[in-house]
Amino acid sequence: MIIGSVLTLVAAVVALRAGIRAFVTQVRLRRDLASEVDSLGRRAGELTSRTARLEESTRELPVTLSRTQENLAELRILSGNLYVTLTQMRRILSYSGIKTSGTSWLSKVVRRHTRSVRG
Repeated sequence: MIIGSVLTLVAAVVALRAGIRAFVTQVRLRRDLASEVDSLGRRAGELTSRTARLEESTRELPVTLSRTQENLAELRILSGNLYVTLTQMRRILSYSGIKTSGTSWLSKVVRRHTRSVRG
């Protein structure tokens, strides 16, 4: 009986440590992913503004470059869409980070463990 309880306790501690490591890994991954999305968002914003400046410069040229202007307009739309998408992804990541806080998960694990040890 005591040996079974000790083995159960050891297994629970091992499982708890593995769960904590998984949680820490998830938090680090989420942080790194959010950082990359922020960086890409900034770059997309810069690309949009630079494309707009380039488009203005193209209009000032004496020679009509209609094909270049069309391509630049398309690039501006696409980079703007990329910027909006990355902004939305940043919001989703921050919301899911709040939603999946580790404290609630950890308290559930501890509650389940104490119930199994007592019962």
